[in-house]
Amino acid sequence: MRFTRFSVGFAFLVLAAPHLGACDGETTSTSTGGGGSTTTGGGGSGASTSSSSSSSSSSTGTGGTGATGATGGGGTGGVIAPANDTCPGEVVNLPINQSTTIQGTLVGANDDYTTFCADTDPNPGSPDVVYQLEVPETTSATIKITGNGFNPALSLRKQECATRFAADACLSLGMGNVQTKVELTAGTYWIVVDSADSNSGTFTLEVAYAKPACGDGILNVGEQCDPVVVSNDDGCINPGMANGCSFGEAPPDPAIVTCPGGKITIAPGDSFILGPYNNGAGNSANENEIVDPQGDGTGPCTSAAYGPENVFNVVPTGAGTLTVTIGHTENGVDAYCANPNNVCGDFIMYLREGMCSGGAQLACDDVDETNGLEVISVQAPVTASTNYFLFVDSYQDDPVNPMFGPYPGPYFLQISLQ
Repeated sequence: MRFTRFSVGFAFLVLAAPHLGACDGETTSTSTGGGGSTTTGGGGSGASTSSSSSSSSSSTGTGGTGATGATGGGGTGGVIAPANDTCPGEVVNLPINQSTTIQGTLVGANDDYTTFCADTDPNPGSPDVVYQLEVPETTSATIKITGNGFNPALSLRKQECATRFAADACLSLGMGNVQTKVELTAGTYWIVVDSADSNSGTFTLEVAYAKPACGDGILNVGEQCDPVVVSNDDGCINPGMANGCSFGEAPPDPAIVTCPGGKITIAPGDSFILGPYNNGAGNSANENEIVDPQGDGTGPCTSAAYGPENVFNVVPTGAGTLTVTIGHTENGVDAYCANPNNVCGDFIMYLREGMCSGGAQLACDDVDETNGLEVISVQAPVTASTNYFLFVDSYQDDPVNPMFGPYPGPYFLQISLQ
């Protein structure tokens, strides 16, 4: 069932000792270093000259300040910083349904930005570089960074390059690689490749754009679910099927015979019918409360359900009123037992919150039968991301030596959240 329910330039001034001429006139001395190397940025040797009113001399001086810019870094700096050290970074233009691989480095990079998940300290220490993504149209984007010599973090910025906002994404796994898959609409975005362990090294950045599609593992607009790994027991209707990537996949029978039950994820506004099921193969480990646990008349049933049961783990994605009905056919209207060929069970249905066995009972019904047709329903307010457990149990008069029952049978499950 589908579950419904990522140049060094040496700079110093050498002051030569005063050179005294024959007449001890005023003497001046200067030293100028050579330009820095384009690869190491080191200052070259300088020519030193001195003069006085009566004599002059020349000698080779020590290396001076490396020239800045293209001829090497000036001052006491280290390796030249990468060209994409700061925003807006290196531009990545990529058409839809294409991918690219970029070789990058943090060697020589400065610590210019903080990230949510890695470098939260504004003080220097964790180098970073920037890439600017130009997205031509809505895409399912896959972004992967593989580091060499450091543990990378990936900060995806959606509003501004130099500033991070709450809606931005950040991912750090504490290992040598990190990957994310996300839907991006047409526009400009920025990737900050950050060091999560303050080390430097090289890395590979892989970016791929694809047309959004059910089954790509990304929750795109219009989809309720789209798991990275497709399975038949996660509550999400599989890609390629009618209503794929929507909640409502029926739990398989093996999952519903005992706690914690088959998973059903449901969103506010959803309404669907699952089944048919038959609780005859279920365990008989649970029974309903026959007292009123809420003290308001909503919880009890007049009889205990000692027979076999099916269990469904219902998980709402938002708050609302959950309503579950059994006893109709798969059209959700006609009573199942109105057809004389259908053999009905004698059901008791109840809903628990928080825990499958022993959770607080919110509602129970065994008397809402219409003309003996066994159409029963439970209803309760629910909150988002909370586990609720629905039991479709069968009547049996004694848990050990029954004289009457058990009476299991087939049914369709109607479920809605409004």
